[in-house]
Amino acid sequence: MSLQLKLFRSYYKAFSLLSPAKAGKSAFDKFQTTQHKNIRERELPFFERATEFRVPFEEEDLFCYRLGQANHPPILLVHGWNSNIASMHAIAESLVQKNYQVIGLNLPAHGPSKLKKTNMEVCHRAFLSLHDFLALSEPLSIISHSFGSAVVSYALTKKNIPIDQLIYLTCPNSIEQVFIEYSQFIGLTSSAHNNMVHLAENILNEKVSNMNVAKFIDSINFNQLTLIHDEYDKVIPLSDARHIYKSSKKANLITMQNIGHYRMLWNPEVIDQVLAILSTDKQGSFKKEMELAAFN
Repeated sequence: MSLQLKLFRSYYKAFSLLSPAKAGKSAFDKFQTTQHKNIRERELPFFERATEFRVPFEEEDLFCYRLGQANHPPILLVHGWNSNIASMHAIAESLVQKNYQVIGLNLPAHGPSKLKKTNMEVCHRAFLSLHDFLALSEPLSIISHSFGSAVVSYALTKKNIPIDQLIYLTCPNSIEQVFIEYSQFIGLTSSAHNNMVHLAENILNEKVSNMNVAKFIDSINFNQLTLIHDEYDKVIPLSDARHIYKSSKKANLITMQNIGHYRMLWNPEVIDQVLAILSTDKQGSFKKEMELAAFN
């Protein structure tokens, strides 16, 4: 553990003891704050190729992008936390070459956004705003990464949108567990943690314990869900994908090794899997890569 992290944790431990409410609020503010990272060099071509358009949304219009012919089957892309839509450029280009139309957005407080903070509640509304703005014929397919997969799952519980293929390139399962791990990481006391969770629940208007993707899946209208996950993912454990996979007979799980969490978005094997899922779906012959018995 670095000295900086030790000092950071010591600060929050002391802060939590002195004022649990204020420490919980401070921690929640940091939890919602994104890092506006520079666009990577390999992401830049996306913005050169894509057509940008804006969608009206709350504090700030959404920055949205389209690649491919408008009359081709649409696929929506949703990126992860502290990232941007161009992180999915390699996938987008491969889809366009296969005659798909690709549409994506920078989530609030990501990419060129001037906002500093966001959360699941804001991001799921942003996703639904893009969908409503497009007025696409349905069902459509969605490819999402990490936090973006949770956003999609939550959004689809709020509105009955017929979905053909859901492809989750990793997905956290329990939002409650995310909060627990965050509190442990920064050193919050249980009282400060409870205050932080209470603030989140006020925004979500529901219990954090109910924010579970495996539960969300039950109320989503989709033909097939495929999860692709690195067995050694250091950001989201494989157990999350397994929980989600077990929750639906229409779910498939593909595990791979050493493809990373972010790097997987540029991995040729992952992209081939995505294309195969969409292609074999047209033939109605796509089958599960793994059986539930493998996890027992």
